[in-house]
Amino acid sequence: MIKKQKNLKNLLILLVIAILLVFFLIYIYRIPSESLDAYLTVGDHLGFNINAAALYFGTIPPQGIGGKTIFIENNKCNVCVVKIKAEGDFKDWIEVSENKFLLRKDETKEVNVSVIVPKNAKFGSYNSTLTIYFRRKLF
Repeated sequence: MIKKQKNLKNLLILLVIAILLVFFLIYIYRIPSESLDAYLTVGDHLGFNINAAALYFGTIPPQGIGGKTIFIENNKCNVCVVKIKAEGDFKDWIEVSENKFLLRKDETKEVNVSVIVPKNAKFGSYNSTLTIYFRRKLF
């Protein structure tokens, strides 16, 4: 009975150490992300919005294409893996020129963000978010 209790105690200690190690690795690997709101109006004409506070694609007709350029700067770690993910109403219409790339400390990268409005898109306003994830490159 004592041997079983000792084995159980050792197993619990190993489990706690493993859980702590996982949380530690997540902590050192993950860096807060940055988000950009994106707005688009689908209409029967072209319209422009040059406000730089967010990604405003203006008004684009169905089957139309719009684009913006963003600059991503690494001021977070020595070498980061950068990944861009779109969420929201028109996430499937968004394409980025480059995704999942390395960026060294204080380096800036220009990334083109395009919106391709499908033929069957309904007229109206759409909102999305572009999230830029930074992860430390460990090896």
